Amino acid sequence: MKINKVNLPHGALTGYNNPNKIIIHHPEFYGSIENLNSIMRNMGYSMIGYNYYVRKDGSVWEGRPLNCSSANCYGQNNSSIGVCFEGNYERDSSMPQAQFKAGVELIQYLKSTYGINEVEGHKKYYNTACPGKNFPLQDMIKSINGQNYNSNVTYNKPTPNNNIYGKKHNLISQLQQEINKQGFGNVAVDGIAGDATLNASPVCRQGARGGITKIIQQMLINIGYPVGSYGADGVFGGGTVTAIKALQKDCNLSVDGIVGRETWKALFRNIK
Repeated sequence: MKINKVNLPHGALTGYNNPNKIIIHHPEFYGSIENLNSIMRNMGYSMIGYNYYVRKDGSVWEGRPLNCSSANCYGQNNSSIGVCFEGNYERDSSMPQAQFKAGVELIQYLKSTYGINEVEGHKKYYNTACPGKNFPLQDMIKSINGQNYNSNVTYNKPTPNNNIYGKKHNLISQLQQEINKQGFGNVAVDGIAGDATLNASPVCRQGARGGITKIIQQMLINIGYPVGSYGADGVFGGGTVTAIKALQKDCNLSVDGIVGRETWKALFRNIK
């Protein structure tokens, strides 16, 4: 099995971890470990809270080091290994076989390496639905305990799908440049919003500032949603929240004023 390692930006890492259990999660997120790390840092964490991240294509990525306290489950961060599976299994109806197999093999390896017997979902230790109602938790635990997979398997790195959201546009090119500049991904600057661009586009909400916020505002103005008297100033304030909520309502999305995956799709598809 190949565990991919990348240099993830982080703040101070403190504490210790003496793991006696493995906790399974889903992040309600789609995309690279670099992007997930950036999101969690923006939420106030020193870095990604999970120790390992299993993508839908079966690739495995190392997250927070095991020689410090994790941030994967309240009350368990000094005694657990957090393994997170890309996706939202409250919504995703099934898990790709590549992801399932990689997760089983990874957890078998971790159990053997650290002498751990206990493997459970996040919801056992905290009041949460994680890892989601559609996560094949019991099937995975049975496979971990009963079936051995070939430990020499090497999984390919992620490759994007071929979905295209909307038409080619200069604002998409500007977004792609900002994504690369800010470290959210490494995407082609071609003005086409495909899955690679969508997966690398960060979650943005009130209080955000900078180039990506300004591009969101320019997209909103382009499709007819004013963002307030200051225009596209790069500050995600009340006017931008109001505009996002109006777009979400018109597109039959959850109205929360936050630019997440589905709202990015709506922006891409409606740009003129």
